[in-house]
Parts: sequence; C-alpha cells; structure tokens
Amino acid sequence: MRRSLSRPSSPLSDLFRSGTTKANKTSHDADYKSILDTFVTDLLAVLYRPEWPAASLYVNVLSRLMVCLDRLMQLISEISPLEDLKTSAEATAARSTALDYLGDIAAQLRSFHLEMHKKGAVPSIDEVRTAYSD
Repeated sequence: MRRSLSRPSSPLSDLFRSGTTKANKTSHDADYKSILDTFVTDLLAVLYRPEWPAASLYVNVLSRLMVCLDRLMQLISEISPLEDLKTSAEATAARSTALDYLGDIAAQLRSFHLEMHKKGAVPSIDEVRTAYSD
C-alpha cells in the first residue's frame, strides 16, 4: 500500500511528484508544468466572467485537489523512513508546487474581493426589477 501512495499514476500527479523546482526540471515535466501553469492562468483570467460560468467550478476543484495533494504528500513524508530521502524530497517538491498554485489562486480571489468592495454593493435582481418597472 505504501507504494501506491508514493507512486501515483496520473501525469498531473507525476508532475508534482517529480520535483518541479526551477533548477531540476526534465523536459517532460516542464511540458506538464507549462500546461498546468497556462491552465491556471487562463482559469484565473476568466474567473467570474459570464462567458465562462464553469471557471469557478474548475478553480474550486483544482484548489481542492491541491489541498488533498498537499495533505497526501505531508502524510507520505511523515510515514516514509528517514533513509528514503528521494521520496521525502519528492513529497516536499510536490507540496511546494501545490502551495504555489494555491497561493496564486488565493491572491487572485483576494484581489477580486478587494475590487468588489471598492465598487460597493451590487444591486439584487429584485432591486433592479423594481427600479425599471416604474
């Protein structure tokens, strides 16, 4: 069972598991990382736009996956023996990458929150109806 925890099989989990720091990327891992970077950037660019209603759902799912991945890698690093430094380094790199993405998502959500507070309250649909029905 320990092997299945430390060796996920999807390309996304391989990206996180492989230690995707800027100093030690392979071209295969860099391809996945660039695709994921572009995907997250595009999602955050279209978040809350009416043309892309599912963007918030994707951000929600992606955030939950990152949190689960962070918890899984923390568990792996805690249960792996001290002599198995490769697994521990992979878990640390995966946690770091997941937290980087979570930080980007949280920063964008915070900027949306601050922007909405600057604009003031948005009228509800009932308020708009009563204003235009007169």
